[in-house]
Amino acid sequence: MRIRSVHFEAFKSLYDFTADLADLTVITGANGSGKSNLVDGLVFISNAYLHGLELAVSHGGGYENLAHRRTRRARRPIRLTVEVELQKKEVTEGLRYAGIRGREREKGKKRQQVPSVVIRHDFAFRAVSQKLTADFEVTQESISITTLSGVVLATIVRQKGGGVSVNRASGEEDQSEFLDDLLYAYERADFLTDIKPAPSDLIFGRAFYIDVFWQVSRFLSSIRVFQLSPHTSRLPGVASPRAQLELHGDNLPGAADFLRRNDARAWASVESAMRTIIPTLEEISIAYTEDRRLAVQFRERGVGRPWNSSEVSDGTIQAFALLVAIFDPRATMLVIEELENALHPWILRQLLQLCQDSPRQILLTSHSPVLLTAVPPESVNLMWMEQGRSRISQVAAMDPEIAKQVLDGEITVFELLDSGAVAEALPRGLE
Repeated sequence: MRIRSVHFEAFKSLYDFTADLADLTVITGANGSGKSNLVDGLVFISNAYLHGLELAVSHGGGYENLAHRRTRRARRPIRLTVEVELQKKEVTEGLRYAGIRGREREKGKKRQQVPSVVIRHDFAFRAVSQKLTADFEVTQESISITTLSGVVLATIVRQKGGGVSVNRASGEEDQSEFLDDLLYAYERADFLTDIKPAPSDLIFGRAFYIDVFWQVSRFLSSIRVFQLSPHTSRLPGVASPRAQLELHGDNLPGAADFLRRNDARAWASVESAMRTIIPTLEEISIAYTEDRRLAVQFRERGVGRPWNSSEVSDGTIQAFALLVAIFDPRATMLVIEELENALHPWILRQLLQLCQDSPRQILLTSHSPVLLTAVPPESVNLMWMEQGRSRISQVAAMDPEIAKQVLDGEITVFELLDSGAVAEALPRGLE
């Protein structure tokens, strides 16, 4: 499962903005171009599917702080669209565990072969009036199911009156059994009556059982965003059943202890990667502090006692936090801002290779010459601001002549951007 693209309308500076996401996506651009707003948009998406739209708006600072500043509150709604690609195996698993047919298949009858699909969830919401205290409501929501080549199989549309309409594309009779299973919940007449959605609720993934849409919702809710700080990563943590690394590196010891206890392969990968950074490293352990919290310790050959996290360099603790984030299998997509902070260029290149080899999607924001030179040129996207609205383009696609030079290796992406040849890459006022 992977996110193909995200689209925003009237969300902060992302007024009419689409980002296509590859396995590794690098975003660069001048300060104030909207990179952090894109990251905030991905945080909002994750919160919307994890906690619901109302809490996502609250965590984002309220409707007024999410809406584009040049848009009147009740005039243009905030709109988001997410496209997720599922392979055949993932679709089959979603249907197998759902128990959604409501009837058993004939004995010995095989299920029709399911296709790989793209599920596109589109929704919009806006304030009901100009007052700052006004509520917001969902004004539109639709779900479309297409093949990888773009052939529409079915669409689901939320109606203003509270119901849903399901429209199957004509000429898709060979997929009828598959669509029966996939659309079972939304074709039930009592579906919205059962879930009783409020005006500020989304209907996507709201079935009472695990189905394909629920799986997509859980996938999107597991996007993890990091703006890691060495200072925060040094702090003691706490043990909990599902401890996770937080935004700035909070609870690194707890997250590391979770991997150590629950995923031997992931923990071995973290220690192995750390040994490329500290060749004399023998072991990373988790110890208790005097106030019964958790702390990370690094034991080296030839050193009598282990190093505490407060004694190692910023680069060492930053690298360790990044490795815990990269190898934690619970994240479906990683968004890391300024990966290069506090890292030696050699260590940065090692981490970039791990990002490229990772089985999950990774998005990086960066200004680093080392990073922009080391990653594949086609993965680098430039953001810039134009009349208060953020724009984005793949760097290699902005100028055919320059693109050929970059892709042929005659000039690096950083050299291109640093040369001033691309006006959009320059800070505002220097164009």
